[in-house]
Amino acid sequence: MQAITSEAFLSKIWPRALLRNETLELRAIRREDNSIKRQFLTSVEEFLKSAQKYGIGWDIYFGVSTRFQLGGKKQDCYRVQCLWVDLDKKKTPSFGDLPPDIIVQSGTGSHLYWLLEEPIFVRTGRWKEIEAVNRALCKKFGGDIASIDVTRILRVPGFSNHKYEPPKEVLAYVSS
Repeated sequence: MQAITSEAFLSKIWPRALLRNETLELRAIRREDNSIKRQFLTSVEEFLKSAQKYGIGWDIYFGVSTRFQLGGKKQDCYRVQCLWVDLDKKKTPSFGDLPPDIIVQSGTGSHLYWLLEEPIFVRTGRWKEIEAVNRALCKKFGGDIASIDVTRILRVPGFSNHKYEPPKEVLAYVSS
């Protein structure tokens, strides 16, 4: 396993070039007062620049699916370039013949990602296919079934998880 930066991670998770009206969702959440800030950006560089403006105490999340304009509901999800499983407070399982391409250590759990060769348009209802495969992966690896939806936001590597004291760094690794 080789560590990767947040920029390398997001560049693998999202499509290389965005289409017209396609955006990347950044969500920043501050637990101490339940503040939530949302932004819809048009590049990985812009996303990371905006995310870094949030200081200590902010948890940084990304929308796994790209978004259509400024929405975060299922009908606003545009394209997906990966499949994922959220393993809350569980040890990383044995993968056998289905190893993920990326593992993110999110605090006391991990997020597993399998990259797709091409992004899949989900605005046309194909989100059902993505969620069905995510559900199957969740069952296979003991993941959080509530995290299979295409609207899912997950933690961004390179930032801290403030659920814990002291906060834990979120780290990403690619399979060798």
